[in-house]
Amino acid sequence: MTTQLKISLGATAAVVLAIIVIIAVRRPDERNGGEHQTAGAARTRGEASLLRELDLQAEAAFKQFNELERSSPGGTNHQVFDKINEAFNELGHKAGTGDEKAFQTLVEAAGMKYLQGPATVGLGVAAGDGSEKAVEILVEPKKNDLLLSSVVGALRPAAEKGDTKAIKFLSGVTQDGSARALWFMAASALAKPAGAGNEEAITGLINLLGVESKGVQQQVKTGLKQAALIGNARAQAAVDKMGW
Repeated sequence: MTTQLKISLGATAAVVLAIIVIIAVRRPDERNGGEHQTAGAARTRGEASLLRELDLQAEAAFKQFNELERSSPGGTNHQVFDKINEAFNELGHKAGTGDEKAFQTLVEAAGMKYLQGPATVGLGVAAGDGSEKAVEILVEPKKNDLLLSSVVGALRPAAEKGDTKAIKFLSGVTQDGSARALWFMAASALAKPAGAGNEEAITGLINLLGVESKGVQQQVKTGLKQAALIGNARAQAAVDKMGW
């Protein structure tokens, strides 16, 4: 890793820490008015500035990643994103506990060019931790200008915990021929709830029976066989049909 890259990661870490600290110390009366309203407004401006700075750091990380990939593909190049990803995972967990400011920070970041990816993952973390508001944003990718490819992966934690909206969305992806490249991710996310007997998840896996992808078929097989073991008739019929 070059000296330039180390410096950039250090700057990113500082910005990340500043955002988390601001959210952590934000007082309730700053959100609800009162004598600290002016201080609250100043903090809000500071947060917006920090997000813009983090977006610039993310842009720099993407450029460095591309340079590293050209000179030495693979390996540890992805580590240039580690600090940013850690920040948004932390924000996701905070939002998942009901921290409104953390949630709004994720929403704002999801609208920024270079932060959209990690912010979407952060929303997925929040959704997996029980934030229904995060789920509602993720299942409307067109409305919220999110990439479908990012959303499918982000919804996995919520789907695996049985969230009905997440599972229904992912099941829909399995019926979308234009989303073929995302079927493995969708099947991976549906395998666990299907194995627990969720009918919508089972439907999603059945939609993928016979798809010419060993990876997809392995996820389908895993989910349906487990569902069959707990007595689901539709899953058993599918398993018998495929000779599993």
